[in-house]
Amino acid sequence: MAASNIHKLGALIAAIVALAIGLLQSPLSRQYPIFHWLVHLDHSLIGMLPAFTPTNSWRYTNEQLQTADLRGQVALITGANSGIGFEISKALSRQGATVVLGCRSPQRCFKAADDIRSDELYSGASVTPLLMDVSNLTKVQQAAKIFLRNNDKLDMLFLNAGIFTDEDNLLSVDGIETTFATNVVGHHLLYRMLEPLLLNSTMARVVSTSSLAGLVWVPKDIQIPTTVKELNDWKPPLVFNWSPDFIQPFYKYGRSKLAQVAWSKALTRRLGENSSVYVNAAHPGAVATPLTKNKNHPPNIPDFVQNWRATLVNNVCWSSEEGALTELYLGVAMDELKEKQVRGRYFHPQSIEVTNSHAESVELQENVWQLSEGLVEKFL
Repeated sequence: MAASNIHKLGALIAAIVALAIGLLQSPLSRQYPIFHWLVHLDHSLIGMLPAFTPTNSWRYTNEQLQTADLRGQVALITGANSGIGFEISKALSRQGATVVLGCRSPQRCFKAADDIRSDELYSGASVTPLLMDVSNLTKVQQAAKIFLRNNDKLDMLFLNAGIFTDEDNLLSVDGIETTFATNVVGHHLLYRMLEPLLLNSTMARVVSTSSLAGLVWVPKDIQIPTTVKELNDWKPPLVFNWSPDFIQPFYKYGRSKLAQVAWSKALTRRLGENSSVYVNAAHPGAVATPLTKNKNHPPNIPDFVQNWRATLVNNVCWSSEEGALTELYLGVAMDELKEKQVRGRYFHPQSIEVTNSHAESVELQENVWQLSEGLVEKFL
């Protein structure tokens, strides 16, 4: 009798899970508040997926974006040739901003520029490729010098480029753990070199693309070290019986994303509450991109499985345009940023402010800043 009840309970749980997955991947999850209650259980879930939002309403909309007049303003976006970075670049160009595309690949960078110019809503504003590899401090320095030579102002800086690598103990050409070097240190150098232009802007906006991983993919006692040796030697704690080779790349990615939020807070404190530079960070949510759809799938996986997976991603995740909207809010909604003094904050999709408890540590913020400053000092 007991075994029969266990089987019935197992069948019931399986049915509930199947129903939840079915509802989640259904278009209904976007139209009705099926899962909205979950965000009250865990605040960090807000905006992770369209289903995980308090309401279906956006606090900053495409309609508001389309009323923005950005003529005469200059924007630099890293990681601009695809995904969130491309959507940000295209949207800013549509509103008349001069856009500089920071990309590592020449072919992809020039193609992205051509795609923006051929957009039916293209404003005619300048779109310029700028070759930049943020994992390489010498190349960041070179790109920044080119930008300074060709531009006498900068109003918006989107620190968007980033990587996730599953190669353990991989170091950049500068001897820095690669994920941290790319997501944090390279952007720190770029900001420091362009800071004079930002300070001269009437109202400059700096936006860092972070992630929920900075809260959930880090140990509870996470700290950011102040030396590159400690950074490189860090061995995250094991989780359950998972292999270190499996879990460590996730923790290192999470550490870098936490550092981005902490960095924005450290910089905000240095600039002061009356600064004309507004620095914030945002998580775009789980976004349907060519990477998540995995178009170039392994040959041993049937096409119908990959097609189902792509459909699932499209239904469950945000589109790239939706994922970019919160960062565009932080870059474009100047009146609201000034009125509400939006500085050193962290946002999830639908422009909802969220707290990353780890990033609230002033010690951690200062460690991120001091570590980054020490690593780029000789390039300044």
